Amino acid sequence: MTGNINQWANPAGFSLPAPGTLGNLQRDFLAGPGTVNTNFSVIKETPIKEQVRVQFRAEFFNLFNHANFALPNANVFVQTANGGGAPNPTFGKVTATTTAARQIQFALKLLF
Repeated sequence: MTGNINQWANPAGFSLPAPGTLGNLQRDFLAGPGTVNTNFSVIKETPIKEQVRVQFRAEFFNLFNHANFALPNANVFVQTANGGGAPNPTFGKVTATTTAARQIQFALKLLF
């Protein structure tokens, strides 16, 4: 594995087995990139009366806006019209992300 999202796995390392035979590739042979997600929140509670208070919240999801990439395309070969196989041009490429970009939300809550 190269670690490059355009070529996470080298397609030159795979060959199409002869027709009617099984290949020898193990299950779960391709591991994708890891996931990093940092959430953070700040809460300030202010009393107004004895049993009434106001709470301010600031919440940050994916605080550092880290891109978490999805699994690469694991289909090494695609079936052709004549029943054979051809190399898949998108094999080993990461084409999506798994988490949202940074999100920030603020809230004001009255507790009584």
